Amino acid sequence: MICCYHDNILESSKAFDKGHFLKSEARVNVGENKKRRLNRALQRFAAMLIEEALDISGLPKAKLAEALGITDDQVIRYTRLPGIKSSRAPQAAAVQQLENRVAKLLKRTAHTVIVQNNSKLKGENTYFTETIEGRPGDDLNLRDFDLGSYQLDYEGDWPTYRRLKNFKIWNSRSESIQSLIKRRATYDEWPEMLRLYAWQWGILWERGVPWLKREAFGVKYDAKIESFLPEMTENAMCGRRAFAVVGGFTIGRKMLDDFEQAMLKGDDDLIDHAVTLIATTSEAIENMVQLVGIENVRAMVDE
Repeated sequence: MICCYHDNILESSKAFDKGHFLKSEARVNVGENKKRRLNRALQRFAAMLIEEALDISGLPKAKLAEALGITDDQVIRYTRLPGIKSSRAPQAAAVQQLENRVAKLLKRTAHTVIVQNNSKLKGENTYFTETIEGRPGDDLNLRDFDLGSYQLDYEGDWPTYRRLKNFKIWNSRSESIQSLIKRRATYDEWPEMLRLYAWQWGILWERGVPWLKREAFGVKYDAKIESFLPEMTENAMCGRRAFAVVGGFTIGRKMLDDFEQAMLKGDDDLIDHAVTLIATTSEAIENMVQLVGIENVRAMVDE
């Protein structure tokens, strides 16, 4: 299926020692224009990655810095959102490296980081690639829109940690993720979206989160994480991408509604039918877009 052909992650974090990473942070981006217009997006994304690493690993900041191969000062500054004094972020060319390092630490798949332009949204009928400018390290021309238009995201609409954590109100009075892990909280006690995606972090399997049982996922009880988790993630990425593709069309949103109803009914046959229809429709749409362009496909599909 076309949805399973993902671009390679830029460069493996194994290829970068601490010195190289620090040098890349200091390196100027291609043009002052990109440096300025992506600054807020880079700060927000770096803060999200450090938040994810702190929450899921449970490491103190000093230990986290050591594990990620960056300095204590960087960890502290990366946690500060734009507008806060002394906030800091990796340069555009280095943010993928930070993603790779966090993914390696938490034993999840590293995702390709992309630049989204929210000024290009066309409401419900936005095709999921229409807002993508490219990768942060690319030679991008971003001068046509202001800095508030851009955000960093994952390719294929894979949800970032902040999207999962902030799906519903989760504030300082809420129980911490580490507390949920340590007291072996049940599935229903976790925040809604975090529990749906908790399986992606291999470190949580190792720490014995009670509802992450290999048998429940059709995996042998003694299977090593690296033998099944990458494939699980790849399949989930394909599904997520398929939902994003069809979501840009009226007919596709009807399919998503049917899927939601099937889920609410708990009807496995209806769920399988809905998923199959979404997958095949998504593949057909992507193939047609490559052949004739999005506007022609939109006219054919939603006429």
